[in-house]
Amino acid sequence: MCLRWTSFLLVASCLTLSKAATTMMPFTTTHHQPYEFENFVFQFDGTTGTMTVRSSNKCYIWQITTQEHQQIHTDDGLRNVELRVLKEMNNAYYTVVPKSILHPTIQYACTKQASHFYLVH
Repeated sequence: MCLRWTSFLLVASCLTLSKAATTMMPFTTTHHQPYEFENFVFQFDGTTGTMTVRSSNKCYIWQITTQEHQQIHTDDGLRNVELRVLKEMNNAYYTVVPKSILHPTIQYACTKQASHFYLVH
Protein backbone atom coordinates (compact mmCIF):
# COMPACT_ATOMS: atom_id res chain seq x y z
CA MET A 1 0.00 0.00 0.00
CA CYS A 2 2.82 2.35 0.90
CA LEU A 3 4.52 1.59 -2.41
CA ARG A 4 1.39 2.49 -4.37
CA TRP A 5 1.02 5.76 -2.48
CA THR A 6 4.68 6.62 -3.08
CA SER A 7 4.34 5.81 -6.77
CA PHE A 8 1.28 8.03 -7.01
CA LEU A 9 3.09 10.95 -5.36
CA LEU A 10 6.10 10.44 -7.61
CA VAL A 11 3.95 10.49 -10.78
CA ALA A 12 2.01 13.53 -9.56
CA SER A 13 5.26 15.37 -8.79
CA CYS A 14 6.69 14.54 -12.21
CA LEU A 15 3.58 15.81 -13.96
CA THR A 16 3.62 19.02 -11.96
CA LEU A 17 7.29 19.62 -12.62
CA SER A 18 6.94 18.82 -16.30
CA LYS A 19 4.25 21.48 -16.62
CA ALA A 20 6.44 23.96 -14.77
CA ALA A 21 9.34 23.28 -17.12
CA THR A 22 7.24 23.79 -20.25
CA THR A 23 8.36 26.71 -22.36
CA MET A 24 5.64 29.31 -22.50
CA MET A 25 5.08 31.99 -25.10
CA PRO A 26 6.13 35.37 -23.74
CA PHE A 27 3.27 37.72 -22.95
CA THR A 28 2.96 40.14 -25.81
CA THR A 29 0.60 42.97 -26.38
CA THR A 30 -0.52 44.10 -29.75
CA HIS A 31 -1.32 47.73 -30.27
CA HIS A 32 -4.48 47.81 -32.29
CA GLN A 33 -6.21 50.99 -33.20
CA PRO A 34 -9.43 51.43 -31.21
CA TYR A 35 -12.64 50.79 -33.09
CA GLU A 36 -14.19 53.89 -34.59
CA PHE A 37 -17.77 54.01 -35.74
CA GLU A 38 -20.74 56.30 -36.07
CA ASN A 39 -24.28 55.22 -36.43
CA PHE A 40 -26.92 57.40 -38.05
CA VAL A 41 -30.44 56.22 -38.77
CA PHE A 42 -32.38 58.29 -41.28
CA GLN A 43 -36.14 58.14 -41.64
CA PHE A 44 -38.39 60.30 -43.76
CA ASP A 45 -41.79 61.03 -42.26
CA GLY A 46 -44.26 61.67 -45.06
CA THR A 47 -46.98 62.85 -42.67
CA THR A 48 -45.01 65.83 -41.38
CA GLY A 49 -42.56 66.16 -44.29
CA THR A 50 -39.55 65.87 -42.01
CA MET A 51 -36.38 63.84 -42.00
CA THR A 52 -35.36 62.41 -38.64
CA VAL A 53 -31.78 61.51 -37.97
CA ARG A 54 -31.10 59.40 -34.90
CA SER A 55 -27.64 58.94 -33.47
CA SER A 56 -27.48 56.99 -30.19
CA ASN A 57 -29.94 58.72 -27.85
CA LYS A 58 -30.28 61.93 -29.89
CA CYS A 59 -32.89 62.59 -32.54
CA TYR A 60 -32.52 65.51 -34.95
CA ILE A 61 -35.57 66.69 -36.88
CA TRP A 62 -35.01 68.38 -40.24
CA GLN A 63 -37.56 70.07 -42.46
CA ILE A 64 -36.88 69.20 -46.09
CA THR A 65 -37.45 71.47 -49.07
CA THR A 66 -40.26 71.07 -51.59
CA GLN A 67 -37.80 69.89 -54.23
CA GLU A 68 -36.30 67.33 -51.83
CA HIS A 69 -39.81 66.15 -50.93
CA GLN A 70 -40.51 65.45 -54.61
CA GLN A 71 -37.28 63.46 -54.98
CA ILE A 72 -37.17 61.73 -51.59
CA HIS A 73 -38.66 58.47 -52.86
CA THR A 74 -35.77 57.84 -55.25
CA ASP A 75 -32.40 56.43 -54.19
CA ASP A 76 -30.55 59.51 -55.40
CA GLY A 77 -33.05 61.90 -53.81
CA LEU A 78 -32.88 60.18 -50.43
CA ARG A 79 -29.08 60.00 -50.57
CA ASN A 80 -28.85 63.72 -51.45
CA VAL A 81 -30.98 64.66 -48.45
CA GLU A 82 -28.96 62.40 -46.15
CA LEU A 83 -25.68 63.93 -47.37
CA ARG A 84 -27.01 67.48 -46.96
CA VAL A 85 -28.15 66.73 -43.43
CA LEU A 86 -24.80 65.18 -42.48
CA LYS A 87 -22.89 68.16 -43.89
CA GLU A 88 -25.05 70.66 -42.00
CA MET A 89 -25.27 68.75 -38.72
CA ASN A 90 -22.15 70.17 -37.03
CA ASN A 91 -22.89 73.81 -37.87
CA ALA A 92 -26.68 73.77 -37.61
CA TYR A 93 -28.73 75.77 -35.15
CA TYR A 94 -31.32 73.77 -33.31
CA THR A 95 -33.94 74.08 -30.62
CA VAL A 96 -34.25 71.49 -27.88
CA VAL A 97 -37.85 70.28 -27.83
CA PRO A 98 -39.67 68.01 -25.40
CA LYS A 99 -40.92 64.70 -26.73
CA SER A 100 -44.47 65.51 -25.64
CA ILE A 101 -44.91 68.21 -28.32
CA LEU A 102 -43.67 66.08 -31.21
CA HIS A 103 -46.07 64.56 -33.71
CA PRO A 104 -46.59 60.82 -32.97
CA THR A 105 -45.04 59.81 -36.30
CA ILE A 106 -41.88 61.74 -35.44
CA GLN A 107 -41.80 60.09 -32.01
CA TYR A 108 -42.10 56.72 -33.75
CA ALA A 109 -39.31 57.57 -36.20
CA CYS A 110 -37.01 58.57 -33.32
CA THR A 111 -37.80 55.30 -31.50
CA LYS A 112 -37.73 54.66 -27.79
CA GLN A 113 -33.93 54.86 -27.74
CA ALA A 114 -33.93 58.63 -28.22
CA SER A 115 -34.15 60.78 -25.12
CA HIS A 116 -33.01 64.14 -26.56
CA PHE A 117 -34.87 65.82 -29.41
CA TYR A 118 -33.56 68.69 -31.54
CA LEU A 119 -35.49 70.69 -34.11
CA VAL A 120 -32.89 71.87 -36.62
CA HIS A 121 -33.21 75.33 -38.25
